Amino acid sequence: MKKIISLVLAIVIILSVTVVSFAATAKYRGDVNGDNKVTSIDAYEVLKAYVNEEKWDMNQTTNGDMNKDGKISAIDARKILQVSVGELPLEEIKDEIGWGDL
Repeated sequence: MKKIISLVLAIVIILSVTVVSFAATAKYRGDVNGDNKVTSIDAYEVLKAYVNEEKWDMNQTTNGDMNKDGKISAIDARKILQVSVGELPLEEIKDEIGWGDL
């Protein structure tokens, strides 16, 4: 039983590291899952993190922070949805350092 629990925990850790690395390499603002597309799935992830008050790292926050106020909110999710349907332009993320450096 301990081996099974250890295996499951190892898989969860590997998957969580993979998700963080995808978020860190996103090319477009609003692409929080790192698939180089801005879709309703990204908006859902932002809402989920906002409602559950999850702490995102700086890269995830940068990717999901559409209004560039340094935090994620329902406003950001709405803007991601607008980008996903073509109402707002897709914005490429340039080598941004972090909000504390502004």
